[in-house]
Amino acid sequence: MSWQGTANDKEKYQAYLCSREWCARREAVRNRSGGRCERCRVNEMAHVHHLTYARKYEEPLEDLQAICKGCHEFTHGKSDYDPRISAPVFIEQGKPIRSVYLAGKITGDDWRDEIVGGWSYQNHSPVYYRAIDSDRGDEWNVVPLAAKAAHGSLLDYAGPWWCDFGSGGGHGDSQWCGEPHAYSPPQFDNHGFLVGASPALCRKSMSMVRRNIDMAISRCDLLFAWINSDDCYGTIFEIGLAVARNKTVVVASLESLDTRQMWLCQDFAQIRISAGTAGVAWSNLWKQIEGKK
Repeated sequence: MSWQGTANDKEKYQAYLCSREWCARREAVRNRSGGRCERCRVNEMAHVHHLTYARKYEEPLEDLQAICKGCHEFTHGKSDYDPRISAPVFIEQGKPIRSVYLAGKITGDDWRDEIVGGWSYQNHSPVYYRAIDSDRGDEWNVVPLAAKAAHGSLLDYAGPWWCDFGSGGGHGDSQWCGEPHAYSPPQFDNHGFLVGASPALCRKSMSMVRRNIDMAISRCDLLFAWINSDDCYGTIFEIGLAVARNKTVVVASLESLDTRQMWLCQDFAQIRISAGTAGVAWSNLWKQIEGKK
């Protein structure tokens, strides 16, 4: 007896999944997906998932999704682990993106909070330090799954971090300091790695910052630069360092800013964006990527 003639719906559906009709639909979905999960976009396809059962037995392909074992179990509530959260995204073909470095102004500007929630808080809370690991020589930490990207994925945040602390208490936020990147006013010169009156302390602070920038850019897959003024001197260097290390580079700029003098940085970027805020630029980047699916 064919599956069409089976009266019991459960038995009919199980027979249908063994039919030639279903086999043809499954292979069509496999061909469309290239054998990859269409949900996390990384793992190998293991199942064909119904997005809706409204047209069961006569499903158009848009009702079906190639899906891996982990995503299938999560979708059906059999597992709490969502493979899509930690899945990489792709800006360039074949280059997975799992971590990001946010280059741009750091003094008097907390735009990174628009992308990495609590960036200022993680730097300055007296009870919640995650930014710097003093046990490893004040090395910047990587915070996992900190920034939302395309297709539901979350990227790790590699840096930079504001370095204006070391007393065991919070110092407000980066807007308190009027000195250059990661420097501190002289009243904090007892912290060793901060800039103070002593040239030796100044060199030590700059050495720490330079080492951490070098390490963080090495760890990242994507450098996202936010250009909101025409004196982003450190950002220009960071872009160049990322290009030299074959990282994926996105240059986003304030739409009201004349960036013609930045043409060389922009020319080396894989993607260029302009927006009113860094958060909007970041969001538009992933909308653009999702639109290319």
